[in-house]
This record gives sequence, structure tokens and C-alpha cells, in this order.
Amino acid sequence: MGSKRASGNRSGAAARRRVLLACVVGAVVLAGGGVVAGSFVKSPQQVAAETAPPPPRDLTAPVEERVLAQSLIIRGSVTAETSIAVRPAGAGGEKTARSVYTKVVPKEGDAVKAGTVLVEVSGRPVIALAGPIPAYRDLTQGDEGDDVGQFQRALSSLGYGLGQDRLGRFGPGTSAAVTRFYRDLGYSAPATTVLVPAAEIVYVPRFPAHAERVHAEVGADVSDEAMTLSAGDLVVTGQADALEKQQIKRGQKVLISSSRTGTEAEGKVTAVGSRPLRGGDHEQGGTGEERFAVTVQPGTELDAEWAGQSVRLTVEAQSSRRAVLAVPSAAVSSRADGRTTVTVKHRDGTTRRVTVSVGMSADGYVQITPEEKGTVKKGDAVVVGTRAEMP
Repeated sequence: MGSKRASGNRSGAAARRRVLLACVVGAVVLAGGGVVAGSFVKSPQQVAAETAPPPPRDLTAPVEERVLAQSLIIRGSVTAETSIAVRPAGAGGEKTARSVYTKVVPKEGDAVKAGTVLVEVSGRPVIALAGPIPAYRDLTQGDEGDDVGQFQRALSSLGYGLGQDRLGRFGPGTSAAVTRFYRDLGYSAPATTVLVPAAEIVYVPRFPAHAERVHAEVGADVSDEAMTLSAGDLVVTGQADALEKQQIKRGQKVLISSSRTGTEAEGKVTAVGSRPLRGGDHEQGGTGEERFAVTVQPGTELDAEWAGQSVRLTVEAQSSRRAVLAVPSAAVSSRADGRTTVTVKHRDGTTRRVTVSVGMSADGYVQITPEEKGTVKKGDAVVVGTRAEMP
């Protein structure tokens, strides 16, 4: 009996311990579940805080000291002071059945000297000589006049003496000089009473000249114009509309840029037309609106390669002339009270709004002068905008 009671007591104690252990385990599980649930359950405030985008970041630019220059661009062309059209109609001699180009000497851009052959028409030369009066008649022995004197001076300048002939009279000395001149060029003098055909002479007011445009081709029939010569200093002429004209003044600096070669040269405005160009004189405009001539003087003599080229003219319409405090245009803002400010950002992230006055603007920058001296200086960072950060 006694052993049975002892065994029953032990069995009851074990059962109670199992119940107690189950309760403890249950409590632990419930507590753990509460912790886990608590980690997933969030308040609306927590959700909003965690999903909100990060604050925007200020974009800054440095305050600079720079010369501001406001410019405008117009189109232009480079031409010589004088253009001479070479029209060899009638050249070729009396026995010529057909006038064709048998030689074309200068290429476009080539220099042309006095006493040289320009083209050859059916075996006869067309020669460039110095003189302001165009050849308007054939010359022969016994002729007199200013044109004869011009021809004699042209021969003399090339080293051909006139013998006893007086200036302005075509005598035997001039006839002998003509024979030597043609022979040295590789041709015979005309074997007629006409010693100097007008069709074989092209007078150029000033040398050196240049072949600006060449139309003639060997073997082609003689056309109205074989080539165009340019003589004298090269002149740059631009065209501006009425609004551009108001901004262009004499003395302003100009950057001349070649559209063909990319080379550049400096110059200045020497004249602005007061009257609009007529009809075909304003080809570059192309819009039908009134355009005005702008004359630009190159700072140094332009090379011959510039002749006949289209150019871009960048005119410095306004300049600060000295280095000034400048900031990007986006850094300047206007307050409700009419004051203009910039916002300076310090290295520690703090910002300070500074009242400034603004001057000229150019190339996206604005000149500023702080109301209180020293409150903005070169190298300071100014706010030009903000950028949202990606979460």
C-alpha cells in the first residue's frame, strides 16, 4: 500500500511540472509574438516619416570676378576696295574663228602682279597693267590722250623705256616697247595697225591684286566674265537689322571669323550705315527686312585668302571693361519689396541672404554689387537652385 501511494504522489508531481512548463513556454511564445508583432505594426506618423523623400539639396556656384562682354553676331563678307571684272570679249585676234580659253593662269586667291597674263583667248593674251582708267579703245602709233599716257606709264613701271616719245603720244619709242613687252611674255605683238588691242589689256588701279573669283576654264567658250580681280586693302562689311543697328557703335571691338577656314582676326567698327541697303545689296539678310551696312576695319592686314569669303562678325556691343563681381543669372532673385538678393551658402551648411544691386548681364552672368561692402566676395558659394535627392 505504502509503495503505491508514493508512486501516485510522484506521478502527480510530474504532471504538475509538465503543466507549469507548458504555461511558461506559452507565455514565452506569446511574449515573443508580441515583440514580433510590435516590430511590424507602425503608427501613421512612423510610416509618413519613413516614406517621405529626403530634403532637397542646394545647388551652388562660385562668385567670380570677370569682365562681362555682351555681344551680338551678324553676317558679313570680305571684299577689296576695288573689284575689276575681266571680260575678254573680242580678244583672240582677227583670224580667230572661235573664241575659247586656251590658258587660265591665276587660281582663286592667287596674287596677280602688274604685267602678267590673266587668261589666253584663242592663243592671244589678256594682260593686267597698272592704271585707273579702263581700256576703252585700241591704241596704235600716232594716238594721243590720257589713256596713251597711262599705257606708257604702265610700260615704264615694268622697265620698258619709251625712247624719245613724250608722255601722252604713241610714237615709235612706245611701239618698240610694245614689241619687247609682248616678246618677253612669250607672244608676238599684234601684226596689224592696231598695236595694243583694248581687249588684251585689263587696267588695275592698285597692285598687288588677287583673283577673287575665276569662272574661265580651258577649252570653254569665252563668257561674259572670265574672272574678278580684287585690288587694294581688304574691307570687311557686315549687315545688321534695325534692332542690331541700334546696339552697334563706332569703335566697338569685332571678332572676324572665317566660315571657310575657321581662322579669326580682330577688328573694330568704323562705320554704321544710316540708310538701309537697296534691293540686292542685302543678300545676306534673306528676310526682306531693312538691313544696314556695318564697316569693320581689321586690326592687321588680312591675308589674300580672306578675299571673297563669308565671315561671322561677333560685335562686342557692351562691356564692363574691367573685372567685376559676377554670378549666374539664376542666383539673383527679387523680393516682394523690390530688393534684389543672392543667397550665400557657408561651409557649415547655413545660408545668408544678401541684398545686392545688379549691373550689366552677359553670357548668363550678372554683375552684382553688395549693399554692404564685403558681404559677398569672390569665391563665395551662392545658391542657384535646388535638386531633389532620390530616396
